[in-house]
Amino acid sequence: KCFRTRPDDRWESIESVAEALREIYQKIVGKPYYFDPDNQDSENNRQAAVGSKDLLKTKRLKALAVIEQLDEDQKIVQRKLDSGHHELTPELASLHFKRALAHSRAGDLQGAHRYFLKAIDLLQQLSDKYPGSGYDMKLANCFVERGNISLGGEDPALSLQCYEKAEAMYRQVFQSKPSNQLRNLLNRVVGSRGTALFMIGRLKEAMEVVDSAVLEWID
Repeated sequence: KCFRTRPDDRWESIESVAEALREIYQKIVGKPYYFDPDNQDSENNRQAAVGSKDLLKTKRLKALAVIEQLDEDQKIVQRKLDSGHHELTPELASLHFKRALAHSRAGDLQGAHRYFLKAIDLLQQLSDKYPGSGYDMKLANCFVERGNISLGGEDPALSLQCYEKAEAMYRQVFQSKPSNQLRNLLNRVVGSRGTALFMIGRLKEAMEVVDSAVLEWID
């Protein structure tokens, strides 16, 4: 879009690109990227902040209950693996992934990253051992989710690395097994990568990435 022949077809300004990236950020993280500092003391914002705090507390308590249950499930699976039931390795990877998401909802980003890395390690082993069996997609999804919590935790450099890995995996699978669902996943991660670039300050690259995503949607 930046390089369209007619000026009217291009972005109106850098702010219009920034606004598009903010919208992507809000869809991923679930909260606005920009907050108006001149309106922080308004009654509406105060009430919204109180409601948001209560919601986060409830969400955290639910996540802690999930973590407790997953911890028990994980111990059972680990004991079976230790006794030779290696067919349960995918289940352990799935438990690590679910636990990473639960830690993220509980506000424990360090714990979330720890379990994402555990899941990524197992899924990478499975993907290498059983190519084309779907573990590559699960691995890519894991990178996307880790990228999302990194973006929300204001670590855009790490989120960019995760999105780049996921995009490469999606593209590889798409070449052999194209589908509309995978096309949508690919476009989504491309948009997320553009948002991460924008947050890092690499605006020109962010604009090019957003343009490529838009063109793929149109095509």
